[in-house]
Amino acid sequence: MLHSLHLSVFLMLIFSFSSNAQKPDILGKWYFDRFGGPHGEIAESPEIVKANKQNKGLTLTFTKDNKMISSQQNGMKINNSTVNYQVLYDRKQVIIGSDTLQIKLLTSDILELYPKNESRPALFLKRSKDGKNLMSAPKR
Repeated sequence: MLHSLHLSVFLMLIFSFSSNAQKPDILGKWYFDRFGGPHGEIAESPEIVKANKQNKGLTLTFTKDNKMISSQQNGMKINNSTVNYQVLYDRKQVIIGSDTLQIKLLTSDILELYPKNESRPALFLKRSKDGKNLMSAPKR
């Protein structure tokens, strides 16, 4: 009886550690992929096209101490800054500065953030710098 109880506790611990270890995390460096429509669609409006060009080369680094460091060589001043962030994994949200974004997709390679206010564009980030488009939304 005691042996089976120990085995049950051991198996429960192993499964809880393995499920936590496989959970993707926002921490680390992400590369700007593009802005898109508020529902993930490819946005072709002049404002979005311009913003995508202006933000090319932007990186966002989420640190363990809840700082998001944005950097872009020869970029806009706002793209070279540090702000606080908080991740609410249970609600699938990230709060960056005063903006709340919905985490629609988080894998080891892709992060898709959608604004609570649908009049603003969605933000697509990737772990890879190679220029491949890793978005989940279909191209038109």
